[in-house]
Amino acid sequence: MSDSDAFEIKCPCCGAMMSVSSALKSVLHHAPPPERKAAADFDAAVAGVERAKDEAERKFAENLEAERTKKQRLNAQFDDLFGKAQSGELPAAGPRDVDLD
Repeated sequence: MSDSDAFEIKCPCCGAMMSVSSALKSVLHHAPPPERKAAADFDAAVAGVERAKDEAERKFAENLEAERTKKQRLNAQFDDLFGKAQSGELPAAGPRDVDLD
């Protein structure tokens, strides 16, 4: 067995590192996750939660507005390209490989 058949995986939940052997199909080494720093005080923790909440609300509002205007943007883009196709501004499609047989 060589080190080349072993790979490291980081747990997405807790951050622990595991070294896994693909040949043995087992965990060779486990390193516990780093200790999390506790908030300096309760007020700082509450402020962090409020910032995260505000950021989530902002992102939600941005995505909601993007979805509301999505149909208008796609229709405008379609109309623009359709007009170009009708007026002949777009280049003609070349022969496809299937057409050359």
